Amino acid sequence: EGYEGIFDGNGHTIGGIVVKEVGNGGLFGDTNKASIQNLGIVDSYIGKGNNRGGICADNTGKIENCYVIARFDVRTNCQGTICSTNSGSIVNCYGIETELQLVQSTSDDVGDAVGICYKNNGTIINCCYNELTSFPREISLVKGERAIEQQVAGKTTSSFSTGEICYLLNTQAGKTIFYQT
Repeated sequence: EGYEGIFDGNGHTIGGIVVKEVGNGGLFGDTNKASIQNLGIVDSYIGKGNNRGGICADNTGKIENCYVIARFDVRTNCQGTICSTNSGSIVNCYGIETELQLVQSTSDDVGDAVGICYKNNGTIINCCYNELTSFPREISLVKGERAIEQQVAGKTTSSFSTGEICYLLNTQAGKTIFYQT
């Protein structure tokens, strides 16, 4: 089950989303071969719990031209800025964690957060995420299995503020989708 439709945000943003500490979480929960495009999520909070992402928990469809700028509580595992698990495709997206709430642990299952998604069994193309040098563990593109990943990179906070990310994403898309603010 999960969201099965086509959602075109038409370049708009949604703010103030709060994903509580129950079940899979994200704006769309899980997706079931859905198409989500041209959407920004800003000023939001993704609470602790397994299978969390700004757009959705589990993606089996296509997420394109989207971004997430949110605060993440990563006291448990399986969190990514776009989704937790990707079995579909994520194209031309970026994610920024504005703040990470952490807990120190010796367990490998606690405190894992990654740039785009936690586990990738699908395709990720032309996506960026911010590298947080203060994070006590490695933040990378994905953890675990990897399928197809092309032109995916961690970028510094200054790269996002200078317009470099907008340029990279727009160039790959072949049209202007993202704007520098």
